[in-house]
Amino acid sequence: MAMDELQITIERKRGVALYTQIKESIYEAIAQTPHNRRIVLPPQRDLATRLGVSRNTVSMAYAELEREGIVASYVGKGTVVLRGLNEAESHSRRMLLSKNIKHSVEEALSMGFTLDDYRDYVEAFLKEKEEQFCHIRLVFVECNNEQLKYFSEHLVPDPGVAVVPLLLKDIRSKSKEIIAELKNADCVVTSFYHKEELENLLPETGPPLVGIYLQPEMPTIVKIARIPAESSIGLIASSKQFLDEMYRNLEKMNIDLNRVRVYFKRDNPEQLRQFISSIDEVIVSPSRKEEVGRMAGDKDVVEFLFAPDKASINSIRVALLELRMHGSNPEEREV
Repeated sequence: MAMDELQITIERKRGVALYTQIKESIYEAIAQTPHNRRIVLPPQRDLATRLGVSRNTVSMAYAELEREGIVASYVGKGTVVLRGLNEAESHSRRMLLSKNIKHSVEEALSMGFTLDDYRDYVEAFLKEKEEQFCHIRLVFVECNNEQLKYFSEHLVPDPGVAVVPLLLKDIRSKSKEIIAELKNADCVVTSFYHKEELENLLPETGPPLVGIYLQPEMPTIVKIARIPAESSIGLIASSKQFLDEMYRNLEKMNIDLNRVRVYFKRDNPEQLRQFISSIDEVIVSPSRKEEVGRMAGDKDVVEFLFAPDKASINSIRVALLELRMHGSNPEEREV
């Protein structure tokens, strides 16, 4: 994407630091750009001139973006946007992997092996590991269907891992079907809200349990932050649990909760339509975005998306790596 196409703006009377406004504006520009388009940020000096601020102000914004893994700076290429958490993390991991490969090759050469020897050994090693790495069953547990469905589809982008979604209430029931799923699981993942309860529900000899922290995705935060202070806000979800999650996070964002109303009924379309017409801004859970969008007319509909933080994703990968390196035998477990 051409650098001058990015709509980066600031408002000097907002009471928010200028570098923070620049960073937020870049977040929003990224969110509004088609995912398949490459984005290169303007040179710092050019953007500073365009916005009428010092170059240090722009440098601070760019430095924070790079620290958060949103952008990466390359000599001769400029500051490139890494699209989404996966790409940002991938960039960091590629750099580390490249260093490890370089060190490994140098070690092999110093031991008298040729590059062909090294290539043959690596190919044989990878083939052996691929056979070991398949058939991992990861059970993901949540208290509501909305997050359960979303994270089951997006949590682990690894074709060698089968993600089995289970509701917390079903595990509490300890039905034969649920017990069978847990017996066959290699790993159980849940948010930290439910980790303690699951520790008590799962036996000590059961699969390893990994807790993850969930946080609103950055485009969600930016869109909510730009809702006018005088606007009334309607939260719409399919479950009270998800509604509580949205409400709790709005409080963390310092949104005045006195202007927030909630709705999670599903069996009365006319009542929902009246609710939407009674508020200024609409925030919805993923499962209701399409339904609400049809009724919202000209109102913007903000989809409230959560994502695991980077440390949580790494915890899952470490757990899977341990399983793959040491193997697992679910048939030996008792549930």
